[in-house]
Amino acid sequence: MQAFVIHGTHDIVVLYYAKLPNDYLSAIAKHGADLRQYSTTKKVTLQHTKRFHLRKTAQRVEFFDLLARLLWYLRSGKSHVGFLNNYDSNPLHSIVNSRLFDSSN
Repeated sequence: MQAFVIHGTHDIVVLYYAKLPNDYLSAIAKHGADLRQYSTTKKVTLQHTKRFHLRKTAQRVEFFDLLARLLWYLRSGKSHVGFLNNYDSNPLHSIVNSRLFDSSN
C-alpha cells in the first residue's frame, strides 16, 4: 500500500509518501506500537518531494499540478487503494436498490 501526507508550514508544502508492505500493516493492526517484534519488514523508507514555496507562482503551479496528478491517479482505478481500486467485486460498481433510499415509505 502506498501512503502519503501533505505537510505544510506557512508558505511551504511538502508531499511525503511511503510504500507500506502488507505484513507491516498487519503487524500494526494486530500489535499496535509493538509491531517491531512481529513484522518481518526491516524498514519503511519515507520519501518526499521537494519543498514547494507557495508564494512563488511557478512552484505553486508545480505543486498543484502534482496534487492534481495524484488525485487523478487515485480516481483512475489503477491505484489499488481500497474501494478506489477498479476490480470486479468492488461494491462501488454494483447497482444500489433505490427502494432503500425512498423516503416516502
